[in-house]
Amino acid sequence: MRGRPKDPRDTPPDPALALPGNVIAFTVPGSVGWRWRVVNGHGQQLEESERSYGTIKLALVDGRQRLSQLRATKRPSSPV
Repeated sequence: MRGRPKDPRDTPPDPALALPGNVIAFTVPGSVGWRWRVVNGHGQQLEESERSYGTIKLALVDGRQRLSQLRATKRPSSPV
């Protein structure tokens, strides 16, 4: 309807920020350590670690913490 302001909750989310997401760990041949990457439900990369970790487990733990932070900041506000 014209004249009625659009409710922001009716706007579909940006697909690049669609969560749930996943955390993957990877290593680059010829380098030491593991890094994490956060991808959304469409497989698009959202973030990648800048540092390397000594084990895949450490990389995944840190990546999951970052995914939790992203979910907390990107969650649409709920009606009051």
